[in-house]
Amino acid sequence: MDRKNEALRKYEEFKKSLKKELGVEPEFETFRLIERIRSRTTNQT
Repeated sequence: MDRKNEALRKYEEFKKSLKKELGVEPEFETFRLIERIRSRTTNQT
């Protein structure tokens, strides 16, 4: 698994845990970070 996919998978796990355990969504800064990761192409480091 490449690092981008691993990061996206971990984010989804984190998001589900926050919702289940605390009833909240990730902070805006976290959302922005994951959007930056999603927008990267596979060949960028």
